Amino acid sequence: MKRALREADERAELSRAEEARKRSEAYLAEAQKLSHTGSFGWNITSGEIYWSRETFRIFEYEPGARITVEKIVQRTQSITNRCTSVLLE
Repeated sequence: MKRALREADERAELSRAEEARKRSEAYLAEAQKLSHTGSFGWNITSGEIYWSRETFRIFEYEPGARITVEKIVQRTQSITNRCTSVLLE
């Protein structure tokens, strides 16, 4: 009986933690959208890059597109070139 109660408490705590995580992610996504900032992660071992929805928007890629370091360099060079052209005009 004690084991069943303990397991029920653990499941309830896991559920509360999952809800808090989802709420936190939603707040972060909204804050990034409002401030026009994004976030990313990079697993150097696998080379996989993770972007927030706002980062996809900033870099003008469709959410879910496979992102590589080469694509990032290409896009940032393109943006830098456009900004330089505007400043020189």
